[in-house]
Order: sequence, then C-alpha cells, then structure tokens
Amino acid sequence: MKTIQMTIDEPLLTEVDNMIHSLHITRSAFIREALELALRQY
Repeated sequence: MKTIQMTIDEPLLTEVDNMIHSLHITRSAFIREALELALRQY
C-alpha cells in the first residue's frame, strides 16, 4: 500500500469522521472503500 496526502474541506471531513465512528472503521479504510465504490460506478 502507498501513503498519500490530500486536502479536504473541513465540513466534509467532519461528515467522514462522524461516519467512521458509527462504522467503527478507520478514516483510511472508509476513504479507500468510497474510492473503490466511485470507481465501480464509473
């Protein structure tokens, strides 16, 4: 796996953090899954 750095708006990050707490997963895992889902949709 490779580490990346990205910029994200505070409100969106807050939403992500709220969701990961509910799902009991890491921020990285959530973003990986979201990217995989977006790529499948395209």
